[in-house]
Amino acid sequence: MTFSFLGDEDNLADLVARISGSDRETFNSFGHLRVEPAFHNRLFLLYRPAGINKQNRHNKPDVLTTVKVHELVGSSRDGMLMKVEDLRTGEFQQLGYIPKRLFDYDVFMSVPSSLRLRWDARQTAQGVARSMAFAVLIKTKNRSDFYSYGNLYCETPNRLRALYPGFDLDLNFL
Repeated sequence: MTFSFLGDEDNLADLVARISGSDRETFNSFGHLRVEPAFHNRLFLLYRPAGINKQNRHNKPDVLTTVKVHELVGSSRDGMLMKVEDLRTGEFQQLGYIPKRLFDYDVFMSVPSSLRLRWDARQTAQGVARSMAFAVLIKTKNRSDFYSYGNLYCETPNRLRALYPGFDLDLNFL
């Protein structure tokens, strides 16, 4: 019996083939796949652009929800699982290697099959704070800097502020 390991592209193609139902077709129709850093309590905002105003500037986006990363757990046999929460509904979802629609939104997220883990350290007023840093895969219809009216995007608060300068993003509810 012989076997061979799949390369990254073939591995992802096999995982995509395992997406259930019509979600596989939707995933394949989306054009922008990226890797994004993640860690405990990392926030991602799901939003839609709201068009351009009379001054030819982007209107403030319509933020639908905030998704919070809670944990990454794994085993050598089953691999990694990431737990995320929709802060609007309080619903939790577990994500693994097979890309999954993020809750009921038109965004897909998964744990990458090739994963680098880091035990990061930050200097704070209270001393050194540490957290596990890892990556997530995010797939949307296109890139958020296309500002496509009606499309749904998933970005970090800092990236959303960079895309929409002057947009007052209130995260004090957390």
